[in-house]
Amino acid sequence: MREGASATSDSVRGQLQLVQFADNGALRKEGSNLFSAPAGVASQPAPATVRVMQGSIEQSNVSAVSEMARMVEITRNYEQIAGLLQQQNSERTTALDKLAAVPA
Repeated sequence: MREGASATSDSVRGQLQLVQFADNGALRKEGSNLFSAPAGVASQPAPATVRVMQGSIEQSNVSAVSEMARMVEITRNYEQIAGLLQQQNSERTTALDKLAAVPA
């Protein structure tokens, strides 16, 4: 439905207006998913190819497989760095013990 009417069985409840802006950065954010155009920012009608589809689900913009692989890589790097820090701490403790054991 291109006209964007929102209706119940009794009546039309509202009308969606599909528009576009020359500079999306000029829009003001209001809440987590709402933007408004300040005074002086003009909108143009959206192209005829733009559609609102009732009941459709937006697909993810993240690849689960690549993000999981990235998470495994980051975890391995963290574990490697943690191991190096632990080894360095152990060497420092050993060095201090040897220095303390030297007879005066």
